[in-house]
Amino acid sequence: MPWWNDPAAGLTPAVTIDRVAAWFDANGFTYGRSENGSAIVTGFDEYSYVVAVVDGNLMVTHARFWTNLPDDARSLAALRELINRLNQSRTIPSLSTFADEDGRQLAAEIAVPVSEGLNGDQLDDILGTSLQAIISSFEELGEALGIEPTGEGEQ
Repeated sequence: MPWWNDPAAGLTPAVTIDRVAAWFDANGFTYGRSENGSAIVTGFDEYSYVVAVVDGNLMVTHARFWTNLPDDARSLAALRELINRLNQSRTIPSLSTFADEDGRQLAAEIAVPVSEGLNGDQLDDILGTSLQAIISSFEELGEALGIEPTGEGEQ
């Protein structure tokens, strides 16, 4: 019988924001909690992250790459073409763009169903893979856009 049909010691542990925080602690990452305590908030260089567990069913990592790119129609069309090409070439993360008062920014999102829980190794693999996939995607976008990382952010 596969392990997922008969997990050791009963049910696979639920994914909670406290378990996510423990993963960040174990990996030496600096982080905070959202005002209501329901999400982990952190940042690395120009990248910011929010990891949340939604209704115990979905663990979502939202990330932002603060590029402050021009928001004109020509630049936006080229950026969307690049993002679409990257989205077609990889499974995760889902990349998008949005504008704020500073210009055009980049976003990434990875959503993982967790309603049946995750053991420690699974949680470690998913969080590590998610952050690495986002960093890799943002680095590729930055390279294609000619943006050099400053290396001045939190670690």
